[in-house]
Amino acid sequence: MNNGYIDIKFLNQKPSILIDMDMTLNNINTEWTRLYNETYNDNVNPQNITDWYIQDFFTKCTTEQTFQLLETPELFSKMVKPSPNSIKVTEILSKFYELYIVTACTHECVISQKFEFTEKYFPHIYKTNVIICHNKHLIRGDYMIDDYIENLKAFTGGGKLLINCPHNLNVETPENIQRVDSWNDILYYFAYHNKELMDYLDIDILNNCGECYEQFDIRNMLGMKQMLNMKFNIQ
Repeated sequence: MNNGYIDIKFLNQKPSILIDMDMTLNNINTEWTRLYNETYNDNVNPQNITDWYIQDFFTKCTTEQTFQLLETPELFSKMVKPSPNSIKVTEILSKFYELYIVTACTHECVISQKFEFTEKYFPHIYKTNVIICHNKHLIRGDYMIDDYIENLKAFTGGGKLLINCPHNLNVETPENIQRVDSWNDILYYFAYHNKELMDYLDIDILNNCGECYEQFDIRNMLGMKQMLNMKFNIQ
């Protein structure tokens, strides 16, 4: 505090992680494709959407109609589901990092649904930490997790994680961007780079796994994965 004012840099001592919502924390493309197939009598498989521009795969409707599907009532609040292990892993990460959800939203009616989705599945991430922003490069943080490589390229923080999805598998990845297959791998990444998190997992695993602990070398990446899989039942 200086002359009655608080220096905001001291308010949060945790490193920050900026987390995308769509196709990072949830399965929006699965539900989006389902709605398209039901509405326009098609049979598109979301696993075959191999490019960012989903409208190119919804050939029986216009681009405008494609994005109008996102206005479906309760799409985010009741239909869309969290990505596997995203709840469990973000709960753990929130003990050591300040988590922010940074999500683009061009439909006003969806904004409130995204807040409902966060409150329902990720109550450990404060609603005040949900940022609606199309130009994500304007948001500063230490790490970013996203499925869109252009957001990561523009990000000025140190850690950039691209979560693999069908639409980004063919995209060339710069050396400073780390690809991950799942939230399992995201936990491994942060545990491997954060001693406090590693120690927390180490002690917790030791206390809960007992005689199995000596089977693995927790300081070895492979051993750590095996132990975390056993402790948190992540497969």
